Order: sequence, then C-alpha cells, then structure tokens
Amino acid sequence: MEKLNIINKKKVAICIVIGVLVVFLIICSILSSKDCKGINAIVTEEKVKLYSKPTLNEKKIKLEIEPNTEVKILKTFIKDNMEWYKVKLEKENGYILSNYVDYFDKEISDKTIVADFSSHNFKNTFNSKKDIESFLVRYNISYVYIRAGGRGYGKEGNFYTDEKYREFKNACEYLGIQYGYYFLDESLTNVEIISEVEYIDNFMKKNSSNLCTLPVALDIEEHEGKGRCDNIWETRAKLVANLIEKINKKGYKSIIYSNANTCNKYLYYLDTKFWLAYYPEEDFIPDYWYDKTSQPAVSNMELINKMIGWQFTENGVEHVIKEDVDLSIFKY
Repeated sequence: MEKLNIINKKKVAICIVIGVLVVFLIICSILSSKDCKGINAIVTEEKVKLYSKPTLNEKKIKLEIEPNTEVKILKTFIKDNMEWYKVKLEKENGYILSNYVDYFDKEISDKTIVADFSSHNFKNTFNSKKDIESFLVRYNISYVYIRAGGRGYGKEGNFYTDEKYREFKNACEYLGIQYGYYFLDESLTNVEIISEVEYIDNFMKKNSSNLCTLPVALDIEEHEGKGRCDNIWETRAKLVANLIEKINKKGYKSIIYSNANTCNKYLYYLDTKFWLAYYPEEDFIPDYWYDKTSQPAVSNMELINKMIGWQFTENGVEHVIKEDVDLSIFKY
C-alpha cells in the first residue's frame, strides 16, 4: 500500500509538472504572437523597398514605401556589412536598410533646440501629423511647445482652443519627444484671471501625459493695438503676477513667454522664469546666448538671470532649417 501511495504521488507530481509546462507554453505562444514593443520611426526617402528577407535581391521586394510613412523598428542587425531594420508597417513585416529610416534619439545638451507650433504652421509647413514627425526627426528637435489656446484678444475675450494641437501632441507622443503647452493671456481683470486659470487647468488635466514635462508657458504679448491688454501694461504686470501665482498653486510650473523689450519694460521683476523673443536674423543657429546681442534688455541683469529660453527666429534658419517655424534655444 505504501508503494502504491508513493507511485500515485509521483504520478500527481508528474501531472502537475506537465500542467505547468503546458500553461507556460500557452503563455509563451500568446506573448510571441504579440508585436514587440519596438521603436516608432519614419521612412525618410521616396519609394524605399521593404524586403521579405534582409537581402538586396529584387525578387524579395514586398512593396515600396512612401516618405514619412510610420513604421515600428522591431530589430536591428548587420548582414553583409549593411545595417538592416526589421520593421512592422501596418499589417506587413519586412526588412529595410537602416539609412532609409530614422527615429528620435536625441541626447540633451546644455543648450537645446525647441520648436513651438500652432495651427498657423499648417498653412505653409505641414499637411499632416507625419509631416510634423518627419520635421522633428530630421532636425533632432529636443523639445516642443504646442499652442493650446487661450483667451482671444478681441473685445469679447472668449476662450479658444487651437484646432491642430492634437496633431502636434500625437506626433510628440509617437516619437517620444517631451513637450509642453502655451496659452495666450488677454485677461483684463482678476475675475478674468480666475476663469483663465480654470481653462488652463481643465485643458492640462485632459491633455497631459508622462511626456508633457515642460512648464506651462503663459504668452504675454502686445498685438499691434488689437489686443485687449495693449494699453494697460502697468496694470497688466500685476494681473500676470496673479496669474502666475494661481497657476503655481494648481501645481504647475510656469514660464512667461514675451518679447524681450516688453519684459524689460514691464515684466522683468515678476517671480518667474522667462522665455524671450528676439530675432537677430542670423543664417545659422546661434552659438551664443541672448546676452551677447545688442538689445537694450541685455543690460537688465535681473531679467537675464531669470531667462532660460530665447526664441531666435520665427521663420526657420536659412540654409539650415528652411521650414517656416519658430525656433528657440533653451538652457536647463
């Protein structure tokens, strides 16, 4: 009887082991059927060949891919002294030479290039999210600021949301680029400041992600006499101080974006960091900081010490970045 019990126990143990192996194999099968996480990338050239095997054999061409097409890099390897990517394109898997595909992998330095976008860029620069992705990858843009919306500068001062902000957000999310939002301020009273803070807070709660890491940028500008606040700068500085305080109490880091001379005259003493606009019209990305320019504001050391961003162009850089975009240098 004791021998039978031992035999039965062994049978039970064997059954348990077999059961565990079966479950393990089923789990492995399920996992292997899923896509690898991979790297989101884009095709950079025209009519790039997708091969069924990593070889330049014309018979192995599955299809030709158009530029700016989104692909997922599943694997990187060298064969016959050439670097290949195994990629997934919608429902197709195949192989592409690595020099026809690019992805965002930017090392951040002391000075980083920041692009800021709005729906205006769709008039002259971009037609789709894929165009945005191509631009960001091609020029290794470190960060992106996206116009979320704000208070209109017409008489009513109604809030509006930029109709293309999701295109830019989704492009950053696809590539893994950190971004932030900027909001235009045109509040005339402290009561309007309260509703503006509520607008910003609601937008951020709905549209933030783990990549939305940049401070909330508050766009404080003059609009050539068309703005609601163009003639109240002494009062406006106090309103902006109130806006900053309330935004910070909501748990957001903030930064003021404005023209350098405007900040020098009215806003420099505020307890915040500054992102200043001044366009020296260079045909290269400046290798110097704003304080080396001839602007009057550079002598205001209180302002310069609070300055972390310099928007140096509003229409790209000749021979370097030809697209009509706003570009800045940031120091973190």
